[in-house]
Amino acid sequence: MEQIIKCKKTFLVSATIFILGVTSGIFVYPYLLPYLPQMVDAAFAGVLEGSDFNIAQNIFKRNLGASLILLVTGPTLVIPSIILFVNGLFITLVASYAATNGLEPYKILLGLLPHGIFELTALFLSSAAGMRIAVEFLSNPGKRRLSAYFAMRDGVKIFVRIVIPLLVLSAFLETYVSSKII
Repeated sequence: MEQIIKCKKTFLVSATIFILGVTSGIFVYPYLLPYLPQMVDAAFAGVLEGSDFNIAQNIFKRNLGASLILLVTGPTLVIPSIILFVNGLFITLVASYAATNGLEPYKILLGLLPHGIFELTALFLSSAAGMRIAVEFLSNPGKRRLSAYFAMRDGVKIFVRIVIPLLVLSAFLETYVSSKII
């Protein structure tokens, strides 16, 4: 899809920011260890309740909201960067905490992979599409509004045609596959 190709650079920027968050989590884990149980409880409050189908719906709604925020705040460049960084940091903290409490690292990885591939792709695409609006606005002095408009239109197409289906798939994989592995 042509719109995705236009977001290639901002997609890579989004992924890089997330990876920086993951890496930072390794270093701050010892300092945040006393607070992790409360952080995990707060992060998953209300999400993991009900039947498996309800849990999948809750996960989808939460990820849809996060993706929409990344798309809409993308033109600021700063807000999606913070969200992606913190998301990467939190994943590392939770995985490290699980490993510290006896969960095998390979099980953590196997539990994250099935849904994580689709969920992270959706988050990075949302962020990339939103950031592209700022890039287009800043890099086309004579046609700022028009360039930003086309980037915004492309971002909405990416969101509806690709991000939402990826999030549905991810939510059901997280509920019905990943949770059974861990």
